[in-house]
Amino acid sequence: AYNGMGTTCTALVVIDKTVYYAHVGDSRAYMQKGDSIVQITEDHTFVQELVKNGDITADEAASHPKRNILTNAMGTKPELRIDTGKCPLSFENSDRLLICSDGLYDYLSNEELKEILQKEGLKNAAGFMVNQAKARGGHDNITVVLAERAAINNEIPALISGELITVAFNCDLKLCPITTALCGSHNIILAPISISL
Repeated sequence: AYNGMGTTCTALVVIDKTVYYAHVGDSRAYMQKGDSIVQITEDHTFVQELVKNGDITADEAASHPKRNILTNAMGTKPELRIDTGKCPLSFENSDRLLICSDGLYDYLSNEELKEILQKEGLKNAAGFMVNQAKARGGHDNITVVLAERAAINNEIPALISGELITVAFNCDLKLCPITTALCGSHNIILAPISISL
């Protein structure tokens, strides 16, 4: 029953102000900085290959009927190509990171993602994105992970120093309760919100 199935994986690691990534498949990572949004990863899809070869434009790729055909995924072949690298932009206060599945970006443009990230609080943004994708016919799993760097304020316990990275997680699957982990001088908060089945 599971023969030929695979999965995608997009992971980000933040060390100081540098964002490193490891990526396989067609989930995406973005950074929103000020009035811009930058896609950090490159899709491993048939249509992305057409764009790279100059056969179609990025606009044509967004609505291409074969846009979801993967050229690289975990578990489908004995050999796996993993894209790794470093985001060229620094992750600074008020910047936001977005990791999402194609169930989100198939329904919201980069411009819309940027506007939501600029206007909404972190938790509200994740829920709003998922709800918008569903309202537009979301047929696939819709997963959103957001992270924001912020300076520590007086509301944070005194044992934590430095900067806070808050993570909001939302998808259309049932999730476990809020988890908090201390990692050196960083506090990472993983909070599932607005979960629907």
